[in-house]
Amino acid sequence: MKNLCRNKKAISPVISTILMILVVMIGMSLVFTYVVVYADNYKAGVGSSVLESLTIEDVWLDNSQTLHVWVYNSGTEANLGTAVNIQVATIYVDGTALMNNWGSANSNPNYGTMSFNEQTVNAGGSFEFTAYAPNLASGVHQISVATMRGSSFKAQFEVP
Repeated sequence: MKNLCRNKKAISPVISTILMILVVMIGMSLVFTYVVVYADNYKAGVGSSVLESLTIEDVWLDNSQTLHVWVYNSGTEANLGTAVNIQVATIYVDGTALMNNWGSANSNPNYGTMSFNEQTVNAGGSFEFTAYAPNLASGVHQISVATMRGSSFKAQFEVP
């Protein structure tokens, strides 16, 4: 009985090493799974990875061939948990970028030029973009607002 009490051994070093490797592998598998799911959600445009929320409120073409685009940034703290300001990179109509500086040959001092680059629309705020659109035919057109973060917001509008 005395030999049994004196001969106590813990887990062998080999088994403890194997258990530690197993714990580390399980932890790394969980982290890898989280990263893959987060990346898939980001590519799909869903989940917490998407922070920008922009609404194209109104689009119209006036008699002076100026296109007016009203946008609203609904990325407020109440909606997303944090206020997100959006920087508009450019605006496309039917896949063609609107020109904010249409050159000296076509320039008209009556039209103000709007620089789309890094134009910030504050959270909870609206903004009007204007651009010269001389060749916009009547019919239904697609408009797309692209942001500096790479988001794209699309809508349709009709020119009578």
